[in-house]
Amino acid sequence: MEFTEESEILVHRLPTWSACRERLEGREYPFNPPLKLKSVLALTRSDNDNESVQEVKASEFYAQIYRCIFYHYQELFRPMPVEYSQFAAARLREFTDKLTSRFPAKALFASLTGNIRSTLKDYL
Repeated sequence: MEFTEESEILVHRLPTWSACRERLEGREYPFNPPLKLKSVLALTRSDNDNESVQEVKASEFYAQIYRCIFYHYQELFRPMPVEYSQFAAARLREFTDKLTSRFPAKALFASLTGNIRSTLKDYL
């Protein structure tokens, strides 16, 4: 993700920014133009088969987004000296602050049997 001076958030296409600059198994993954991020939703499980997007507490939204981001980096933190892992965790918190401050605190309450395309039609 890239934060622009115009307060937009641009998302570079998968597999990852670093992999986009390389070729994987002979395939090239273009990253231009990046996509403009329209929304961010926390993800949680629905209590029934109905899916919905609902407002959630800002603290829940923040915690879920941070947890998801941190999860992807936690293995990298383990071998680091404490001061480096604390520095990295602080940068992840700053990133989470930026991300969650630009979008309303909402979550996708997902179901294994739901129709995610229909549920997210207003967000895609």
